[in-house]
Amino acid sequence: MAQESSSSSADPSLLPLSLQRMLKELTPPPPPSRTFIHRVPPELRIGNEHHYTPTTVSIGPFHAASPRLNYAQQLKSQALNHFLDFNPSQRKTTLESLNHFLREIEAKARGFYAEAINLSSDDFVNMMLLDGCFILALLTDDYEIPVDTERELFLHRILQDLLLLENQLPFFVLEGLSQLEGVFLSDLANGNFRLYILKFFLPILPNHSLLQQDLVFSDTTPMNLLELVLLSVFPTCPRNAPLLPFHSHCFRKINLSELALYGITFKSNFAADSITDIRFSPNGVLEIPPLLINESSTSLFKNLLAFVMCFGAQTQSCLVSYLFLMDSLLDTDKDVERLVSAGVLKTTLNDKQALVTLLTDLAANMVVKGDHMEYYKGVYTGLQKYCDSRLARWRAKFMRYSFDLRLGILNCIILFILIVIQTLFSIWTRNVCKN
Repeated sequence: MAQESSSSSADPSLLPLSLQRMLKELTPPPPPSRTFIHRVPPELRIGNEHHYTPTTVSIGPFHAASPRLNYAQQLKSQALNHFLDFNPSQRKTTLESLNHFLREIEAKARGFYAEAINLSSDDFVNMMLLDGCFILALLTDDYEIPVDTERELFLHRILQDLLLLENQLPFFVLEGLSQLEGVFLSDLANGNFRLYILKFFLPILPNHSLLQQDLVFSDTTPMNLLELVLLSVFPTCPRNAPLLPFHSHCFRKINLSELALYGITFKSNFAADSITDIRFSPNGVLEIPPLLINESSTSLFKNLLAFVMCFGAQTQSCLVSYLFLMDSLLDTDKDVERLVSAGVLKTTLNDKQALVTLLTDLAANMVVKGDHMEYYKGVYTGLQKYCDSRLARWRAKFMRYSFDLRLGILNCIILFILIVIQTLFSIWTRNVCKN
């Protein structure tokens, strides 16, 4: 009887007619499409809008209608004229060839964005033309931004805006325009377009010398400027070795001040291959590549992390691995001072706690998995093994005991001085009363 009831309840013909009709009208969901330019996830944007919103120039469609950025539209038109004036006799032909190229790639460019772009074909093509030529004009040696404000400060703000997640053009658009316009690149980059872009962004990057150039000379085209910078500063993680369980090499979170109690010292790794080339030697030396933090670092790191969150494993960047380790090491402003003293950290920020706050904010939005820990497995296991050694544990206990002892002696001295002062004051008061 139970089996009969069960079979009849599973019979679709016995479902209500309205439900049957609704199921028939359902269409299968379309296959997921790969998009490369996203908006910042809401959980990141809340309370941090200023880190993800352009302040000087809009690139791409997401912020094109912002009235605050109208002044930059004039600069874009001037940049286009700058390119067309390279060869005035061919001005009309050049403009027609640019327009023809952009119309051919319009559909592909629209598909790069994670949402439908409500711009007509003409408006979308004009946007790509003006935005693309503006970026290329900045790269040339003979283009001066015609602004009334201080040029260096204005350019710095533009650099920051060009590396916002929501402020992007597909990279193949920029490369195509550069080839059509014959952009003159300085000998600084040996005529390599991607390498020259990296040189252009050096003022706001966290390291000026440790840039990976695999993507620069690769046949693979980066999605946009942000990915080019991401994989040049924080390269892809090697995935050759099989992943071990997360708990097998997970190192408890311990900051630099705590590590110093165990006898671990810190130095700058000037021989590093990249900014992520952090090493720990068995003799107790933790080597960290030089790191530069400036006013643009917060915006840059937040947008790089947002990019990684949108694409996940597709990027394979070791950014999350690096930030997780650095967040473990830097817990207080004293930890920051240790890196400054060791020559690892250079910063233009007066507030040392600002870097700790930045890492804490970034860590709060990171999802750390086993493969992220795998990248620094050697560092984690090395630190754990060193700190678990008998000599290191004895030293840490002694340092804590001596610190507590010194603190106790200091408290006794202060208490003794206060008692003496109180006694002298009582004697003086008594004598005054007698007189």
